[in-house]
Amino acid sequence: MRWFRSRLICRLLGHKWSPWQRENSWGNKTEFLHRHCLRHGCLATEKKTQISHMTIASPNRLSNPEGRAWLRAALKTVNAPLPSEATPEDMVNCVLMDHHDISSALLVAALIDEVPGRTLANIVSKNVFSYNELNIAMERIRSVGVDVTNTENGKWINEMAGFEMA
Repeated sequence: MRWFRSRLICRLLGHKWSPWQRENSWGNKTEFLHRHCLRHGCLATEKKTQISHMTIASPNRLSNPEGRAWLRAALKTVNAPLPSEATPEDMVNCVLMDHHDISSALLVAALIDEVPGRTLANIVSKNVFSYNELNIAMERIRSVGVDVTNTENGKWINEMAGFEMA
């Protein structure tokens, strides 16, 4: 039986992951989330820091039922090739928070590159995201090696962000 310690290899092989579980650090100063690979014999784990203000911002952005519906429609396209589905809250976290892991970068890239422009425009019009927030997320994922700035939607988001008021 082969086992892997790298979460990247587990993702490439399409292993299933457990749901995120909350834990506190030793001094209860920070809260983080962790999950592990479910394949028998695999030791890969993943951990991310839970930022408290994001848990407040996410429900506010998804409180509009029309905005939530448009984001769920976009997630049908994003989730199609993935072994585990991302929720609307996951997508809001990936776009707004400063994550530097490949899985968050791939979710943001799929949102920008694969979702039709009309759907993205509806998501922005329902105040789930702004063009500036999408543009910042697009620039952030470049540091991980995922570049969608030259795609049709990437250029359009960059242009629209230039028109938005701060």
